[in-house]
Amino acid sequence: MASIRLGTTIATNALLERKGQPFALCITKGFKDLCHIGFQARPKIFELDIQIPKVLYDKVIEIDERVIPNDGSYKGIKSFGFH
Repeated sequence: MASIRLGTTIATNALLERKGQPFALCITKGFKDLCHIGFQARPKIFELDIQIPKVLYDKVIEIDERVIPNDGSYKGIKSFGFH
């Protein structure tokens, strides 16, 4: 991976309008479908023809990282080549 970028208002608007460069979603291993699944809050709960919007990212990179607060364990992204 060449770089990691943070979103600003301009970048967020570009994503929502589907403009700009393709990008990847880096997410904790096991949660790659989280953005696709979303949540069940729908304005028309009984609608039969549900239109699910396309995800904004082109690729998903799952990172095997965990923070366990009770025992102080930490497996961070630095150990996987991300800085």
